[in-house]
Amino acid sequence: MYESAGRDDLALVAYLNARLFSTKLPTNNPDKALAYCGLGSVFYNTEEYNWALRSFLKVYILIILRPENIEKIVLELKQ
Repeated sequence: MYESAGRDDLALVAYLNARLFSTKLPTNNPDKALAYCGLGSVFYNTEEYNWALRSFLKVYILIILRPENIEKIVLELKQ
């Protein structure tokens, strides 16, 4: 909501708070990546590209590099 309204400062605070809550989720829960995705978006919009990249890489690690996804990728490569 804040990000859509152009209030990147408030969006950043909201996503940082969400990140704190996401640390309490189980490690295999893909919802852990939502806060990092939002952070990446805010950092990109504020031209903090290095921080945006770090946030999006965290999303990549949490979603794509989950063990069950790696197994699927390996199986597809073998075909």
